[in-house]
Amino acid sequence: MDDSGNILVKRIAKSNVYVVRNPSEENAIASEILKLPNGSLEPEKPVKLFDMKKFQQNVSREMRRAYPDRRKLECQCISAIAFVRSEQDPLDSPCWIMLINIVAMDMLKSKMPPSN
Repeated sequence: MDDSGNILVKRIAKSNVYVVRNPSEENAIASEILKLPNGSLEPEKPVKLFDMKKFQQNVSREMRRAYPDRRKLECQCISAIAFVRSEQDPLDSPCWIMLINIVAMDMLKSKMPPSN
């Protein structure tokens, strides 16, 4: 994680590493990853995985709506990475991890406190 709250990722293995993304949903995945074919990371090249600026723009946009959806924003704080193949649902991949950006979650909590 850098000083701005962005999360960087680098593939150091010979095996493929994929960023799992849902193109139909708003997300905070950096544009450089969205341009990669199948979300496949290039070897030894660090790239931004989570874009804090993009997330802040999504939060601002959501806050302007009549009924802001906090859950939709919380889901953007979670990044999925698969180590075998890229599937739409990470649960369909045999080996994957999910990263939760706690810094982004805290920022969201300060701007949009959870409802009781």
